[in-house]
Amino acid sequence: MALLKAAQVVLGLTGSAAPRLVHAGPRDDGTLDCAAVLEDCRAAAACVHPDGVIAVAGTFSIDRPAVTEALLAHARENPRFVPFLLAPGMTYLCAPAHAERYLRHVLPHLPDVGTIRRRALLGTSVMVVAPGEMPSDGPYAGAARYIDVTMDEVHGYLDPGNAKLFLMLDFAQAGHGLTGDLAEIGVYRGRATILLAKLLRVAETLIAVDVFETYGQTPPFNLVAPFLHNCRRRGVPMERLRMAAVDTLRAPEKALQALGRGRVRFIHVDGGHKDETVRSDCRIAAEATHPDGIIAFDDMFSDMDPEVTPAVLAHFAADRRFAPLLVAPNKAYFCAPRMRMHYLRYLLPFLPGARSRAPMRLLDVDVPAARLDDEPSIEHLMALPSLSGPEAATLHARLQRLGAQSSQGA
Repeated sequence: MALLKAAQVVLGLTGSAAPRLVHAGPRDDGTLDCAAVLEDCRAAAACVHPDGVIAVAGTFSIDRPAVTEALLAHARENPRFVPFLLAPGMTYLCAPAHAERYLRHVLPHLPDVGTIRRRALLGTSVMVVAPGEMPSDGPYAGAARYIDVTMDEVHGYLDPGNAKLFLMLDFAQAGHGLTGDLAEIGVYRGRATILLAKLLRVAETLIAVDVFETYGQTPPFNLVAPFLHNCRRRGVPMERLRMAAVDTLRAPEKALQALGRGRVRFIHVDGGHKDETVRSDCRIAAEATHPDGIIAFDDMFSDMDPEVTPAVLAHFAADRRFAPLLVAPNKAYFCAPRMRMHYLRYLLPFLPGARSRAPMRLLDVDVPAARLDDEPSIEHLMALPSLSGPEAATLHARLQRLGAQSSQGA
């Protein structure tokens, strides 16, 4: 998926109002009826860019024959999009005229190009990639696949734009040499937790803090079983996940003990939304976060939860260890004032809308503000084979140069 998006950049397919890659397949509720999946394939074909790609998940699986049936039915009735690449659990379709163009950009990244086979499917020559021939993952390939393909299968409120900001901030931390645990206060069904798990580095732990049915205050938001099911199903390394069942308002010290003081490099806060709970979560997050780390607050500037923003701003008006870094749809990111320019160098070159418009004034700081239509670009992260190789070092240096100019006056 990431290779195809990178190929689209090379081919000049950017900046279009129509999506250039659309995912279809089994529905979020698990529906596997052929008619339902066919309807989703039709919807994908109707909205995708004519030169774009449709990715149909769950195809050619003995457990999901209806998905394959729907794929073949759609390809017969709509010849504008034909299969061109068949990978484990996924079939990719594009306009017939562009199939070879996409393959030219994808195949060099596959480790065993010589063993890849062509097969005839509905009168079209399709590349078939076996499981052992899949491209080797770079450090962000798994996270990008989750954002593009399966994140919508997990109920929750993390949007793709903010999810990509998580990756960009993680890379900025790698450029600073920062290591530490990742954490979340308020996990719901695990939508953001799963993404954070894909950003874990060696010897790091993911800490999930929630009431987890302990107090029974907010069912169905704090149910353990759906959270664990989603984590296991989407590859969270359970041996590196530590769950802390604690009410952060009633027992803040217990929550802080679970997180550790100054040990967390990135924490996502989406707990209770009442003033006193938000203030307690702010205190816990500020104590738990590494001095060079990031605190991301959910439901900022939200009409649905009007007590969150005043409580967060009131806390950090007094606690100046962390200051606003970036405002994004429904979220605000905080870091140490001395770290602002470092992080902005990794963000602003890929957020042209936020860079060009007037900043938001928060706590005496001019803060860049991203909007829903400011889709962050992460193509620069997709070509990295590792976080420590020469390619990463070159990219860090490039972003420092680009960002130095982008962040002037921010």
